Amino acid sequence: MNDVPENWRDWFPYDDAFRFVDDIRLLSLPSRIVTETDYRRHTGLIEAHRVASLAVIPGVLLAEQSAQSAWLLGRCSGWLRAGDGAMLGRLNCTFELPAPASLPVTADVQSMVREGDTAGFRVTLLSNGVQVGKVTMAVRRFNG
Repeated sequence: MNDVPENWRDWFPYDDAFRFVDDIRLLSLPSRIVTETDYRRHTGLIEAHRVASLAVIPGVLLAEQSAQSAWLLGRCSGWLRAGDGAMLGRLNCTFELPAPASLPVTADVQSMVREGDTAGFRVTLLSNGVQVGKVTMAVRRFNG
């Protein structure tokens, strides 16, 4: 396991209101990161999204959590450098169960391919240890 950089929260190109990664639970470079997000700090967004009267995390936010977690893996591994941008080229999400807003969500990200300016990532999303979704994505980096 690798040491998590102390200033990783400062790496995001946007502020805390749009950050969907709260903690890095595991960093195994160059190809794996496990992050966690507690969506209770996004109460307004979550409370407005109900399925059968249960507040659940919208799939688009789970996809964003996955993308931000993959971006962090790219930064921690050196594939993305300070000042680089990253563009999501392809996104495939499969949601299997609702993710209750009352529980944190863990994103287990694995780097699948890195060739030049293109990378692929596979993400497993877990809520309370139960798989709620899977995400695969292709990302292209560019100099900012």
